[in-house]
Amino acid sequence: MYSSWELKNKIMKKIRKEEITGKEDATKVYILEPNFNQDFYSQRVDRNIGWITKDEQNILRESTVGIAGVGGMGGLIASNLLRLGVGTLKIADTEEFDISNINRQFGARKSTVGKSKALVTGRLLHEISDDIQILIYPMGITEETSINFSKGCDLVCDEIEFWALASRMLLHKNCRELDVPILSCNTVGHQTNLMYFNQCSESIEKSFGVNLDEAFSIQKRIQSNSSLEKEVLDTLERISKVLVPSEPDYNSVNNGLTLRGAVLERLKKERKASIIATNPSFAAGFISNHVLFQLLKKSSTKREVVLPPLFPGYLSFDAGLMTASRVIR
Repeated sequence: MYSSWELKNKIMKKIRKEEITGKEDATKVYILEPNFNQDFYSQRVDRNIGWITKDEQNILRESTVGIAGVGGMGGLIASNLLRLGVGTLKIADTEEFDISNINRQFGARKSTVGKSKALVTGRLLHEISDDIQILIYPMGITEETSINFSKGCDLVCDEIEFWALASRMLLHKNCRELDVPILSCNTVGHQTNLMYFNQCSESIEKSFGVNLDEAFSIQKRIQSNSSLEKEVLDTLERISKVLVPSEPDYNSVNNGLTLRGAVLERLKKERKASIIATNPSFAAGFISNHVLFQLLKKSSTKREVVLPPLFPGYLSFDAGLMTASRVIR
């Protein structure tokens, strides 16, 4: 496994946003350096002040957040945190945009289909404001880069693709070893579930009930469409039980299936998750608020906010049913 020094000298490369095409070498980590101006930064984050203090804004500017997966949720989270004024973002995603991503993903548009999600997202973030540092990992979370991705982060957001069982386990393993907390949030219908992991929580590896080598084999077979239906169904149940503890059903029936049943049927047959266009932005705002609360634990200002319990507990909020809960499992 590469050390941080080896990564820096072998595969890290500085790049300017104007140079990014979305088709760069996916074996390299790209660095967008900040063009920082204190007066500009102070003006662009000025509307934060009041709900947070100027000292807290400085805490945010000095913070580093990793976002693993910049699809439906992660790209929107990255945009929120940039606008919030977080000083360094690390973003990782191994996929390219496809047409079906346009209904919900920050970087997805007709012109970016077939291009790297991580690289395009990095470019678009710097087009919003180039006064933050962005490290881009277009190879995603791998055995070679996951420690470097997690190291130095104050917090990591786990928004890894649903079927990437091993990548998620690897990220959690390394963050636990480095004492980096993780927030993970999903979108299910009109509902979102938020989970918090640290060294005192139950590990996601234990909850999945497989070791890392087994997980890599399962992930490879599913993503290459070479797995048997039983393995797909077993993996679907394994992941859903952990990450989707509360599955809503809005009761409508079509062709004999409830809405929830139709979603599960599509997952089984097509291995695609149904995601309504309105919910990722709702869920991304939910987790972004909690990233803020976690980063401001360093602040002397005390807030009366409801924080998520340690995993396997979670916070849940459903915009359709208008229900909210804090669940300790």
